[in-house]
Amino acid sequence: MTRTGGVGGVALATARAAVLPLALAQFVASYAASNMNVAITSIADDLGTSVTGIQTTITLFTLTMAALMIPGSKLTDIWGRKFCFLLGLVVYGAGALLAASAQGLPLLMIGYSLLEGVGSALLIPPIYISSRCCSTTRPPAPATSAWSAARPGSVPRPAR
Repeated sequence: MTRTGGVGGVALATARAAVLPLALAQFVASYAASNMNVAITSIADDLGTSVTGIQTTITLFTLTMAALMIPGSKLTDIWGRKFCFLLGLVVYGAGALLAASAQGLPLLMIGYSLLEGVGSALLIPPIYISSRCCSTTRPPAPATSAWSAARPGSVPRPAR
C-alpha cells in the first residue's frame, strides 16, 4: 500500500511510480545493443546484404552509443533530465522506425547505428540519474536494483 498522507507521502508515491518507466526505458536502450545479434543471418538475407554488413552496423551502433555517452551526460546536466530523456526517446524511436522499414543496408545503418545510438546515449544518463534521485532510501538500492535488472543479460538479485 502506498502512503499518500502529507507532502512526503506524495513524493514517495511519485518516486515509486517513476521507477517502472525508467526501468522499461533502460531495458529498451540496453536491448538495442544485443537484439540484432540474434538474427544476423535472417536480417542479412532479408536486406540482400552480407553478414559482415550487419555486423558492421551493430559495431557502429555500439561505438556511437559509447562515444556519445559522456556528452549525453553533459547535455543532461545542461538541458535537464526530462528534456534529454524525452529527446532520447524521440531520436531512438525515429531510428527504430527507420531501421524497421529499411530496405537496404544504408538505411539500416542510419536508423540503427546512428539514430538509435544517439538516442540511447541521450536516454541512459537521465535514466540512471533519475533512478538514483527517485529512490526513497539511502543508499538507493531498490531503484538501482530495478535499473540494473532491466539490462539484458543481468542477473537480478535482492537489494542489500
